[in-house]
Amino acid sequence: MTTWFVISAFVAGAAALGLAALLLWKNRWSSFNRSVASALAAGGLIQIGNGLALMDASHVLFWRRLALLGELAQPVTLLYVGLSLMSPTASGENSGARWRARGVGLLASVFVTLAWSDIIFIMKSLETNLSVIVLGSFGRAVYVFILLSLALGIAQLESILRLMHEPLRYQLKFVLIGLGALAGYEIYEASQFLLVRLWQPESVLVGSVISLISVGLVAFGLGRYRLQEVKGKIYVSPQMLYGSVTFVVTGLYLLGVGLLGEIVRLSGHPLSISLSALVVFIGTIGLVVLLSSRTVRAELKKFIAKHFYRSKYDYRAKWLEVTEAFQSSGSVESILEQLMGLLTRTFGAGRISIWMRYEADGRFHQVRSANTEPAPSPLDAS
Repeated sequence: MTTWFVISAFVAGAAALGLAALLLWKNRWSSFNRSVASALAAGGLIQIGNGLALMDASHVLFWRRLALLGELAQPVTLLYVGLSLMSPTASGENSGARWRARGVGLLASVFVTLAWSDIIFIMKSLETNLSVIVLGSFGRAVYVFILLSLALGIAQLESILRLMHEPLRYQLKFVLIGLGALAGYEIYEASQFLLVRLWQPESVLVGSVISLISVGLVAFGLGRYRLQEVKGKIYVSPQMLYGSVTFVVTGLYLLGVGLLGEIVRLSGHPLSISLSALVVFIGTIGLVVLLSSRTVRAELKKFIAKHFYRSKYDYRAKWLEVTEAFQSSGSVESILEQLMGLLTRTFGAGRISIWMRYEADGRFHQVRSANTEPAPSPLDAS
């Protein structure tokens, strides 16, 4: 069984490192490509280190420390992925996002210098003559840092994903969900380390499967991405009712997934606890993908408007939204961007496009679209 653990870890690590290399080969000058490639490389290093730790028992501590380097690098790369999706002005307006990334990077660098000492990981012999890796005197502080900084990175990606406009949201949502999934499982691993204070080799298989799923999501999302520069401001506009209903739906969904995981655990199957974690992870990722779907969100808003709003349509709120959207638009390009955003938020249709009549040929041309397909041929005015 250990052989399969090692193979799965190596396959997951190779997939992550291969996708990272492909990103850099396509466009290494893009800050987004570099940051995503770095996050994938960190995940690949974790998997390769864990696989080598299982394969080479005589140097297990060395390889586990190598994996720790990837665990320390991952939150830093995640924060820089978020920064690459913000304009410099937006970064400054969001409570010093760049300085937070630098601060996390600085602390991670300090911990990296301690990774090879015995204050983070040590070998301990049990009564059964079995040696295990346990946290040293400073190990808990390191994993608390990893857990909190990963949570910070995921929160930043979640905010960007929620506020991203179409078609950029359509192109990048699976990339961000995949990276968030990698970080989410590492949060789970860090919490387990803090709870039991020893490395559990049986978690390597689940970690590699989750890594493969996450890398697959990133690869699928990159297939939608057109390698264009990303520019935009992040403006948080709270939606209290919509957010609270989403929270209730999320809680009920995760309750069902948790019950399913408990059934798997009680089945007595080997690795049942790890399989429970895998079931919860896959269910959570499925939920995130659903809630990030424009169609699902539109249906949820329609349900809320139908069953909870006293007034079915508040024209004053919509008129105020339109006024605020266009009052700062000083060019045709800006007006078109705002109009596309309004149409997308209002109707939530799967396909929305804006056409304009050009005086040069008297035909209508598609000037904006929430889709990523190539623009169709111009239409005659008649």
